[in-house]
Amino acid sequence: MDFNLVMQQNVDTPIQYIKAGDTVEFPYRHNPNIKLTGTVINVLTYTIIVEITDKLTFQSIPGLEVRQVVRMEQYRLIVEREIALSTSVQIN
Repeated sequence: MDFNLVMQQNVDTPIQYIKAGDTVEFPYRHNPNIKLTGTVINVLTYTIIVEITDKLTFQSIPGLEVRQVVRMEQYRLIVEREIALSTSVQIN
């Protein structure tokens, strides 16, 4: 693929501003059906470094490293409201 074409596609897509400490969801590179959740450790030019925070998923995938490199277009920023909803427990 032509590098200039990739750069042009990235310029046209909206930019999600992200910073260290934000929570993101991203697909596991060897199985995109598995979604991992983690905290951004470092923001680089075209990638981010994420530390996985979902310990159950981390333990269930053999050989998975705690820190992952994720391409910018591969993650989804999770807002604090979603985090609160996912961690709340409903008692019936």
